[in-house]
Amino acid sequence: MLDGLQSIFNALSTGVVVLNNKAEVKFLNKYMMSIMKKKHLKNQQLGELFGNLFTCIHTEDSNQRCGETENCPECPLRKSLGEVSKASQIVVFEKEFYLSEEQQKLKKFFGISMKPVVDSDEGEVLIEVFPIKHDKVSEFYLYYQNIDEVNKKVYRDVLTGLYNRNFYEEKISKIYNNMEHLSVILLDIDNFKSLNDTKGHIEGDKILKALSKIIKETIHSESYAIRMGGDEFLILVKKTKEEALNLAKIILSEFETFNKSVSIGVAEKKIELKTINDLYKKADMALYTAKKNGKGTIVTNY
Repeated sequence: MLDGLQSIFNALSTGVVVLNNKAEVKFLNKYMMSIMKKKHLKNQQLGELFGNLFTCIHTEDSNQRCGETENCPECPLRKSLGEVSKASQIVVFEKEFYLSEEQQKLKKFFGISMKPVVDSDEGEVLIEVFPIKHDKVSEFYLYYQNIDEVNKKVYRDVLTGLYNRNFYEEKISKIYNNMEHLSVILLDIDNFKSLNDTKGHIEGDKILKALSKIIKETIHSESYAIRMGGDEFLILVKKTKEEALNLAKIILSEFETFNKSVSIGVAEKKIELKTINDLYKKADMALYTAKKNGKGTIVTNY
């Protein structure tokens, strides 16, 4: 289909490129080729595609390029290309052109819009690069920030800052399928309903925040901490069962400093557990046993 539209896309004054989930170029129009060399688009990760071609307009030093500042891990472009959401995302970048006749630099601003290709078997992403007038740059950047805020609200629990049930339902399956060695730590706070009933929800919220803080400080960057609802938390960790158990022990011990206890179930991914929900059920059975054993304990279900 794209081949048949080649002449139409080539007439556009915007750059169009289609990449599959391996970051391989499936389609490229003439305008895109005029602003970046095709070799830069092949066999690279999505988050690095524009690294050597664009300079972020929001760095303090205009000479610093993509990947060279301490704020780069938070860069909207890197985040967006890493996992394009269903909503259109726009990031503003600038590019330096060298005028051959005068040997002078010319800076132009571009917007990068990213959308998934509907019903694509290869997870293809349509990327459009378009010029932006200088006085419109802040407008587009604010537009992106608004989208980013919406995404944060959709997948983040407002009270604790952890991921929420929406993230579990919509994102965690893909993560589960792409990770071979992982475990789930499932926990909830003992006698939490009684705490809310006797001391009120404000005190209950403080305890939820305290536990969330302990979880954040205990897990590593390749882990996903999710508030499933109420006082139930799920942690997906790229760890063996022994390592996951050690993390669970740390959380249990740290939370005891608040004179509160948690019951914890731990389960490890096995070949027969085809989905994240299968693993969740294993951890939930362990958690149920921990509660039955007297609370404040950890039970494994391997």
